[in-house]
Amino acid sequence: MELFALNQVLINQAGGNPAAASPTQLASASLQAKQEMLTDSSDQLARRVDMNSHAATVCLPYFCQQETQVAIAGSGAQSVNLTGFRAGEVKQIVLWFTPNSTPSGAGVNIPGSGNYQPLYWTQMSDVQLTYNGEVFNRFDSGSAQMWNIVEDQKSAVVNNLTSPTNGSVATTAFTANYVKCDFAQVYSPNGRDSTLVHGKPVLNAVVQLSFTAPAAGILHAMYLNTAAAAA
Repeated sequence: MELFALNQVLINQAGGNPAAASPTQLASASLQAKQEMLTDSSDQLARRVDMNSHAATVCLPYFCQQETQVAIAGSGAQSVNLTGFRAGEVKQIVLWFTPNSTPSGAGVNIPGSGNYQPLYWTQMSDVQLTYNGEVFNRFDSGSAQMWNIVEDQKSAVVNNLTSPTNGSVATTAFTANYVKCDFAQVYSPNGRDSTLVHGKPVLNAVVQLSFTAPAAGILHAMYLNTAAAAA
């Protein structure tokens, strides 16, 4: 877990740098966990099953590692190799793109001005993900949005986010788009808590991503891994 200082998460609204005077460290932090209690000890699995020959597996539906960032110099067709995979099985790769400058009416994100808009994402197109040359995901034009909602039963968008406008208190609402590339079998969202679906070990393979960038900016890739707690 990583905690950023306050001056690293504030958004600078003006031409100066008021965030520089913000605290550089946190005074305190806490971690809270939920514990399930058994009403009767006879409900324990060890009382019902021989644990020398059986094991209980509890699925962890969401386990990701820190995102990988790749700088993109300009708009147009791009091809990058995704790196930084941990040992394990990759179930899904989530992609999003932050431009270096936002269009008029959607806030301001000018490099060097201090007014960074990290939640303003623009949609990529012609996304293709390959594993050692084998195509695992191909979304021509903007079809990623259609395939993502078919496979996951919900759109790969975040609606009604707001971005502040430089030098004023005005904000503009926008929709943030992202792309999900599956490395595992698609399954019903209702079964994620009870069904363990394995992903694909990346090992020393080459995972290559090609896409059309809308502008110069940063490509973000986050790897979701298979995880379970066994007893």
